[in-house]
Amino acid sequence: MLSTLSANEIERDGGNGGQEIRHWIAVPDALPGVKGEVLAYKPVPEWLTGCGAVWLAA
Repeated sequence: MLSTLSANEIERDGGNGGQEIRHWIAVPDALPGVKGEVLAYKPVPEWLTGCGAVWLAA
């Protein structure tokens, strides 16, 4: 389960942008009943991560 991974494990397995995983786990838990839709995602190899946008609505 992702929520049980340590910061070191996330960085080791997810790379430079891996810590953002924690945010994507926390947001739905903080906003029960809110639905989301991925609007865009673009890998950014130069940054060793990616950029994304999500629309959230009640």
